[in-house]
Amino acid sequence: MGVRYNEDSESWLEELNQLGGHGGIGIANFIIFDLVSQVDIIKLNASIKISFLLEKRVEEITQVISAHDKKLIHLDPIGCMKTTGIFGLAVNPDPKPQLISIYKQTLAALNEKIPSHAVYRQAAESITKNRLEITENNSVPEIERILDIENIEEVIAMANDELKLVNFMAECKPWEDLEEKPLPGQWDYFKKASD
Repeated sequence: MGVRYNEDSESWLEELNQLGGHGGIGIANFIIFDLVSQVDIIKLNASIKISFLLEKRVEEITQVISAHDKKLIHLDPIGCMKTTGIFGLAVNPDPKPQLISIYKQTLAALNEKIPSHAVYRQAAESITKNRLEITENNSVPEIERILDIENIEEVIAMANDELKLVNFMAECKPWEDLEEKPLPGQWDYFKKASD
């Protein structure tokens, strides 16, 4: 379950009470009775994410919840998965739009910064276009199945790394000639041996 901040809500306590609890204690009890393995508090406008393990007592959870803005409103299911199982890689509640955005940024950066004759651009563009099409036309479980990846969050991490690599390659310009010409025979050991 994800707990989200929503500034448009009239009363976060009112919505929590509708869940059968009273304020922070209601939210903690709801979480425990729902057997959720962790609680994610996400503040969308500041990108703050805090996770609590259920090992903590109800009072501790209540204190932390009370310490934040009184704009906590409701529990949203963010899917069945509560953790990616990978340390440092949090569950993304809405991964498709983020992944599509990263792929589009990567394609734009490739088009703008890398010449069309560069082998890196040709390979990265082909893979990115293919994955963008898969992402736009399939559900999250289907994307994971097609790409043979357990968590779509891993795909997001890889896409972010590729976007960073585009910028690095644009700085290095490996498609340009070497600053110093190679000595005669320097690259001969890469050629096939003749019979």
